[in-house]
Amino acid sequence: MGKEIIFNVEPRLKEYFPEIFLLLDTNKISWTRINRLFQTSKEERMGEMKSLGIEKKEYQYCFLDVVHYWVQNNKEGFDQMSFFGTLFEALSKCLEKNEKQMMAKTIYNLLTNFDKNYLNFVGEFAILNILILNGCKLLEVEKPIHADNPKGVKADFLVTQFGVKKYVEVVNIHPEGKHLINDEIICKYITGKIESKRKTLENNSEIDVNLAPVVWGDYEKLEKISNCIEKYNLKFESTMDFNALALYKSSGPEIDDIWMFHTLKYLMLDKNKKFKITPPIFKVWDKERGIIS
Repeated sequence: MGKEIIFNVEPRLKEYFPEIFLLLDTNKISWTRINRLFQTSKEERMGEMKSLGIEKKEYQYCFLDVVHYWVQNNKEGFDQMSFFGTLFEALSKCLEKNEKQMMAKTIYNLLTNFDKNYLNFVGEFAILNILILNGCKLLEVEKPIHADNPKGVKADFLVTQFGVKKYVEVVNIHPEGKHLINDEIICKYITGKIESKRKTLENNSEIDVNLAPVVWGDYEKLEKISNCIEKYNLKFESTMDFNALALYKSSGPEIDDIWMFHTLKYLMLDKNKKFKITPPIFKVWDKERGIIS
C-alpha cells in the first residue's frame, strides 16, 4: 500500500492563487504527482532541518512554500504572491488558447521545482510577458534550435514579431557575494554567464538566438551589477536589456506596495531608488552548500 498523501495542492491554489488556473485554462497537469513530489520534498527538507537544529519557520524553499507563507497571513508572502498573481493574470488575458496550452509544462515545472531555482520559471513567465507586450506572438515553447536534432539544445521560446521569427532564451543569473567583490570580478562573472550560454547555443546551431538576462538578488547586488554594466558599457550581441524584479515600498498605509519587473537601468534611476529589492525574500535552504542564504 502506498504512502498516504497529506498534501492537496490543487484546491489550496484554487482558493489562494486562482490566477494560475486562468493561465492553465483547460489544460491538464498531474496534481496527484505534484502532491506526491511536494510531500516527499517537504519531508526530506524537514528531516534535514531537524538534524541541523534549524527551525521550520526559518526557511522557505520553493513556489509552493511561498504560497503556504501567504496562507499564514505573512505580509511579505502576500506582496510576492500579489506580483505572481498579476503576472499570471496578465498572461492569461493576452495569450491565445493554443499559447496557454504551450505553457502548461512550464507551470508544472514551476510547481515541482523544489529549490530556489523556481525563480527561473518566474523569470521565463516575466520575459514572455514583456515579449507579448512588445507585439510578439508565441509560436513554440522549448523549441529545438537544430531541426536535425529535436532532442538537442532548445530555446525557451520561439516567437514572431512583425512577421519575423525570433528564438529567445532566458538567462537567469543568481549572483553570490564571491561574484561581486570588485568590478573586475563582476564583469567577468556577467560576461561569463552570457558568453557561456551563447557558446552552448552557437555550438549546436547557426540560428541567432536572442538572450534575455534576468538578475535575482537584493538591492546591493543589483546596484553593483547595474553600476558595472554602465561603467564599462557592457553590451552583448543579440541580448535584451538586463531585467530584475523590484518592490516599490509605499509611502503610507493607504497606498499598496507595487512589484515591478523592469530593466536594471530603469530600476536604478534616482527617482526609483526609494524601493527595496527583495527577491528571493525568504531565507532559502541550499542543500549543496549546507547553508541558508
